[in-house]
Order: sequence, then C-alpha cells, then structure tokens
Amino acid sequence: MNVFGYTDHGFGEVEEAMLELYTTAATGAIRSARRYRRAVAVIEQLRRALESRAVIDQAEGVIMAARGVDAAGAFVVLVEQSQHQNVKVRELAERIVGEMNSGDGRPLPETTSVSPRLS
Repeated sequence: MNVFGYTDHGFGEVEEAMLELYTTAATGAIRSARRYRRAVAVIEQLRRALESRAVIDQAEGVIMAARGVDAAGAFVVLVEQSQHQNVKVRELAERIVGEMNSGDGRPLPETTSVSPRLS
C-alpha cells in the first residue's frame, strides 16, 4: 500500500504509527478473505467428489455383477470405457446407473443402450 502526503515528510510519528496499524489490519483482512475463498472452494470440490463417488460406486457394483470382477477391476473397466468414449468417469457411471433403473427401482430390459458389460 502506498500513502502520499501533501508535503515532504508529511506524516508525523503518530500518523506513521496509525498508518502502520491500518496497513497491518488491512493486510490481515485481505489474507483472511483469501483463506476463506480457498476454503469455500475446497469444500465445494469435496462435496462434488462425495456426490460423484456414490454414483461411481454404484456403477462399479453393476459392472462387478455383470463381469464377475472385484471392485478394483470394475473401476479399471469404468475408467477404460470412459476414456474410450471420451466422457468423464462420473458421467459414464451416471448413465450406467440411470439406465439400470427405470426410476421405480425395477431393472430395465436387456436392451439398454449402456450395457453393464461396457462393450
């Protein structure tokens, strides 16, 4: 922060002390605001990650049942297929889970467009 006076050496000892207090307080407020913004961003990222994780876990379950693989293998299949289709893992997982249920908990017929086999 720059502070200018109207004359050379325009600030006395009292003014200099007050300006120092002011700049210290302003610096602290700016740092606090930056930390707060970063914390809010991290919270939002964690919230999205938790929401994404649930649907990814469900899609892994569908793949495990269809392919007879363990959770790690199902995740590998999910990642490979997302890369093959050039979509995010979360988006692919949402499609798989969404197409496995008709909305009322009943499985859809075998003619879904996203097969749990992920051909």
